[in-house]
Amino acid sequence: MSAGAVISDDGALTAAAIRAGTASAIDVCETALASAAAAPGIFWTLDGDRARADAARVDAAVAAGSIDRLGPLAGVPVAVKDNYDVLGLPTTLGLPEPVHVAAEADAGAVAALRRAGAIVIGKTAMDQLAWSMTGDAPGYPPLPNPAAPGYLTGGSSGGSAAAVAAGIVALALGTDTAGSIRVPAAWCGVIGVKPTRGRVSLRGVAPLAPSLDTAGVLARTAADCAAALAALGLHTIAVPFAAPPRCAVLTGDAPPWFERAWKRLAAAGWEIESRLHALPSVRLGRILARELAACWPAVPDASPPVAAGVQRGRAVDLADVKADRVQLADTELAARAMFAGDARLLVLPSVPGPAPARGTDPSVGDASRYTLALSAFGWPCASVPCGLVDGRPVGLQLAAAPGDDGLLLGCVADAARVLALPEAQRA
Repeated sequence: MSAGAVISDDGALTAAAIRAGTASAIDVCETALASAAAAPGIFWTLDGDRARADAARVDAAVAAGSIDRLGPLAGVPVAVKDNYDVLGLPTTLGLPEPVHVAAEADAGAVAALRRAGAIVIGKTAMDQLAWSMTGDAPGYPPLPNPAAPGYLTGGSSGGSAAAVAAGIVALALGTDTAGSIRVPAAWCGVIGVKPTRGRVSLRGVAPLAPSLDTAGVLARTAADCAAALAALGLHTIAVPFAAPPRCAVLTGDAPPWFERAWKRLAAAGWEIESRLHALPSVRLGRILARELAACWPAVPDASPPVAAGVQRGRAVDLADVKADRVQLADTELAARAMFAGDARLLVLPSVPGPAPARGTDPSVGDASRYTLALSAFGWPCASVPCGLVDGRPVGLQLAAAPGDDGLLLGCVADAARVLALPEAQRA
């Protein structure tokens, strides 16, 4: 296999070819850098010199026969959302002036991917301060959706989702506070995983709401998501199973295309143990706004959504926030009852529908209708592509109990396989 034949958006294939000496890490890197440079709306900053140096070291290890020294992601191109610090690069968060002109160290997750051999090629677009759901930031190039041209990627990890959807990289880092990995994953037709809150380091990641922020990954394959999360210190692997665990499925307040999707899983042997009519209701707006204002008391030239969020946060009474936190803890405890029986997995939509057209501004409440409560609970969850609606991708969401990340990843792999099969092969 020549380097040009390597599918750079499949990390497992890329790493295997590089290890076998049938592909060159530097050639794969150059291809990814060239593609990223041609997509300024997706990538805001490139790290070409360091990426090439890292790739050259991988090739040197292969040439010396030191394959055992290579990490599991050796030579795999990855992208990083621009709220993570990357040594020597600006951290902008979509602001007119960078928070860090040149970061003094890699964020913990970035450093972990490098130790696994991944080649960090650059930083991707995001909503300003991660406080929106369009993927765009004022003053930056428009962010294209490779899977649905003319439509939004969703946010706030929209650049990372777009980088994977465009085939520029195999993996990308994102963050998820209310759905910021799962929504763009769904609208860009890729897999996005938000692990149990706190399982992946947030060191060196600019905060939005520290009590809710979660680091996660986006990729085209479940195997790449699992490999990346393992490299990030999530010490669990995708659990193979003879049959999927019993599931609780959301049947009330769900769009018609979702019923078709979960019934494809049922036809493939997934057992639906119970049906839910609605997700638990949580009050998260005041908590989010209060934490945003506490983290960013002054934001020069803030976008209107950010300015409104900070202003609202300043006006929130601390007693109200405490009351909301009590309500949230009680709701989460009650919601865990869905896992008290035989069901170990929740199946629901990732998004209400396909991506809205560019130029619209979907509210966080609308876009995160099916992701917000799960973010508030801190449960591990993922979005898996499940087809097209009006020619645009949508996603099916899976969620497990906190700490059950291995089960989740195994189910993501099986769901991705089933939902990608032609109709005649699904049963």
